[in-house]
Amino acid sequence: MVTGRLTGQPLNLESEEAPLVPGSVTVARPTPRRRRHRFLRTASARQAMEGFGPGVELDCLTGGEFSLLDAVLVLLEGTGPADVTISTYSVGLYDAEVMAHFLTTDAIRSCRFILDVNFRTLSGSRGYAVTLMDVFGEEAIRTTRNHSKFILIRGRDMDVTVTSSANLNENRRLEHIQVSSDPARANFFQRVVDEVWGDVKPGWNPARGVPGLPGLDPIDTPVTMGHATRGSIRPGTARVGTRDLGVA
Repeated sequence: MVTGRLTGQPLNLESEEAPLVPGSVTVARPTPRRRRHRFLRTASARQAMEGFGPGVELDCLTGGEFSLLDAVLVLLEGTGPADVTISTYSVGLYDAEVMAHFLTTDAIRSCRFILDVNFRTLSGSRGYAVTLMDVFGEEAIRTTRNHSKFILIRGRDMDVTVTSSANLNENRRLEHIQVSSDPARANFFQRVVDEVWGDVKPGWNPARGVPGLPGLDPIDTPVTMGHATRGSIRPGTARVGTRDLGVA
């Protein structure tokens, strides 16, 4: 079993098999604390995103059958080696451990995070916030007043963007994940990331407002509107009466 780079504890990279049955196992470790032990659910994510590729956009609703991490790992199978940027409010310890592991493989060339400034003091994150920076490097982390949740995957074979209601942790609730292979969308999020990297200092920062994003043009993307059909308006006659709604 792989050892996690953040905790030094065994890291489970096994995946549950379909069907889509959520579950977890609790194990005791020879340390003062207890952690819930998670399985990857890439099999469920692979089912949900079947058929995704160039020219395709998917909307997925999950009730905990798979996490945002599982979706990313499945997408990396189609992009080839990729540079990954994750914008999220918070990161789960297990999820950070798995990303750190795949950073040592050919799957991920680089991994960067845009996190909320409160991440360092959130309950459960104090023990590994500093270690997170040690593993990924200060230059790979930007903290600001952030609640946006998107992932940019720039791969050898395909660029993918993911927008989601979920943070990068285990979510046992209804969550929405949108996955797109639109190159223009990837370029838009790349400009956002570049602006954050240029406007926000590396590492942990105090809460001093949101990044200015001065280089982004709010009307950069033109919108083509259709032409209204011209003609006369023909008023009709309203019919008044009862309507059967089929309710007993």
